[in-house]
Amino acid sequence: MKKFVKVKAFSEHGFNMFSAIVAVILIMVGVVMTSTLITTEEKTNRQIYSMLNNYQLADAANIARADALQTFNYAFREKLEDYLTHDSAQMRDNESGLALFSMRGGGGPISFDDLKKTFETAILLKDESSGDSGFGSATTFVADRTIDQFNEGTYGRFSVYLSDKTYTAKEVLRKVITDSVNTMPDNFLEVVGCDNTSCPVGTFYFNIPLNKLNDEEYESLPRIIVKDLVTQEEIKMAILPRTNLKVYIPLRFFKVLYEAKKSARAISIAHSDLEGYKLGFCDACWPNNDPSNPGQLVDSWNKECFASSLGSDVQLASAKAGVTSYLSGGNSAGEKGLKAYGAVNICERAGEQEAFSVDSEDGKFKLFSDGSLEAGDQREDPIQPCGFNKLVISTGTEPTREITGTNAGARLYCGRIAAVYVDIVYQETNPLYIVKGTYSDGSDLYKIRIEDSSFVRIMNQSEYPNPMPKCKSNRTPPECVDE
Repeated sequence: MKKFVKVKAFSEHGFNMFSAIVAVILIMVGVVMTSTLITTEEKTNRQIYSMLNNYQLADAANIARADALQTFNYAFREKLEDYLTHDSAQMRDNESGLALFSMRGGGGPISFDDLKKTFETAILLKDESSGDSGFGSATTFVADRTIDQFNEGTYGRFSVYLSDKTYTAKEVLRKVITDSVNTMPDNFLEVVGCDNTSCPVGTFYFNIPLNKLNDEEYESLPRIIVKDLVTQEEIKMAILPRTNLKVYIPLRFFKVLYEAKKSARAISIAHSDLEGYKLGFCDACWPNNDPSNPGQLVDSWNKECFASSLGSDVQLASAKAGVTSYLSGGNSAGEKGLKAYGAVNICERAGEQEAFSVDSEDGKFKLFSDGSLEAGDQREDPIQPCGFNKLVISTGTEPTREITGTNAGARLYCGRIAAVYVDIVYQETNPLYIVKGTYSDGSDLYKIRIEDSSFVRIMNQSEYPNPMPKCKSNRTPPECVDE
């Protein structure tokens, strides 16, 4: 009995010790776990704070970049509007229009692809060998504006600034834009709502594929730097994203070209008539009186062979633009008559091609003209109807005969048309298609020049006939006759 009691007492003591050890272990585990949880929570909080801070830095940088991109886009629109339109001062000074149509006699219809090519060649000049361009000046302007107008400053706990705002940074940005465009041979230009049959819209995009730049070129761009003033952490980001930028230009410029091509077609058709126009001593020792019929000579010519224009008046077969006569003598022979007859012919052809009837669904795109071509360029009266802003006809003369007798050694001349220059102006009044408006009333004026310089070249002195046919002017009364 005594043995059993002793064993029982020992077992109770061992059990109590074991329980104490287990309790201590559990307490220690609890402490460790609590400490681990607290440490993990602190670490997680720090990571979350760091991530949140990085997100905030990135958000601030993205907002700054978005603002710079807005400046970039708007600057392109503003500069191209300024380049493509005529303001009040330019209209007042009668500056010539954008020379976008260089016509050749007998040319066929002008297609939509022709309009795109004309725009790219003359305005955007993707071919650098052509010299300066609207696009070239626009990229310089845009680079300057994007850098100069970047909004640096402190916003809450963040400081935002550019890594470089010097002239070098602007040149780098300009070069990157130009280089990226030069890597894109096709689809540089995208026109909205315009084809061969109609052009109700005519706005356009052009693509700037920054995603095609190599790493070195892209890394050369100025960087946006956002710094946390509390933690001193910072993030750097290129001022433009590495993607294909589609810059939308809300100007209906292709509608302008679409309408102007009707005038270009009219001038092309008129070319065959005008190239045959002659006035002066062209086919005999006395002058003709109808440029469209050079063989129709004056009924009688009892005057001398005129070596100068003085007294050499010839009555035209019919009056044109108020012009009833021209001077047949001297080296400006036929000029006034040719200019009058030529202008009337061109206006008539333009009317046949409906050049002065503008297709505009909203009625806010129209011809900037009262329908009358004012007098000028030796025209005595306006030509109606004719919606051109300006029409200039260049003439030249070639010697046809040598004078003997009185005024011996002098020459008689025949005048011909050498070139035609026409300006036509369209007005945009719809605010949806205006950036700022460059004309005094807030509208945009587009002045387009159409030129035809493909007439048969006027001979130079080395090409004169030798020997030259003679006309005698030594009779009484003086009379010009074949010798």
